[in-house]
Amino acid sequence: MAEPTTILQAHEKYALPLAFADNGGTFYSGGFDGTVSAWDAAEWTEVVTIHAHEQSVNCGTITTTDRLVTGSTDTSLRIWTSDLADREKTLTDHKKTIAGIASHPTKPIIASASYDTTARVWDLERDASPMVLEGHSRNVTSVEFADESTLVTGGIGDEIVVWSLDSGEELSRLGGHGQAVSGIAAQGESQVWSVGYNGTVRCWSTVDWTAITAVDLPGEQHPTGIAVNQQTGDVAITRDGGVIVLDSDGEPQKEHAATIKGISTPLWSKDGETLCVGGADGEIRIYR
Repeated sequence: MAEPTTILQAHEKYALPLAFADNGGTFYSGGFDGTVSAWDAAEWTEVVTIHAHEQSVNCGTITTTDRLVTGSTDTSLRIWTSDLADREKTLTDHKKTIAGIASHPTKPIIASASYDTTARVWDLERDASPMVLEGHSRNVTSVEFADESTLVTGGIGDEIVVWSLDSGEELSRLGGHGQAVSGIAAQGESQVWSVGYNGTVRCWSTVDWTAITAVDLPGEQHPTGIAVNQQTGDVAITRDGGVIVLDSDGEPQKEHAATIKGISTPLWSKDGETLCVGGADGEIRIYR
């Protein structure tokens, strides 16, 4: 098992990777201490840390306009300039913890997932209320744009819900993950990968939403997240003990050691050369 090439002492409490800037030069991390940090992704040195939220930072994304958006247990989404110098906007429609965020591939639109059982779609160039998607009965924890007109959500419970961004209507329901969906990640606009708390992995065609690949991970560790390398098609899945990397056919390729509790959702760099994970010890582990 490969060891991390770099370890960042990132946050006082649980730390997680949030996003890479579009140019790949800046990496952002968040912590359960409410802070967000920007790092030089070449030298892995800290550039700036801000107190971003009153409660834990749970997720983040970079928009098409190079803004960082963070979501928190304080129920707010906050939009920051790329240097973290200014908070441009605060969005407060959610009623409970925000657990997931995704950015539209071509437009200044984001989607958020919340424990209030909804996902919401926000046009950041308008002051209009968000589109509210109601189809889950329990916590929504994962959200991803499958393509420019389709959104996918998952959370507590077996089902993944596919939504039309044009109408807000439900298009399909996908099963196979048991008690919870641990993560969802798009591969281009043709496929969406998902992983369940029970160790099941699925790759779905965005054409007809049939399962192209179905894999049961070895071992009894519970997955916590998933990320797709957009350059190679490799799929990283975090679980107790580290990260397992599958190829685009779902075959195991390698494992990265991370003997920490509460390992976070993984994050690939834009060039596909770097994999980042966080955990309950406040550290971010970098694998190259």
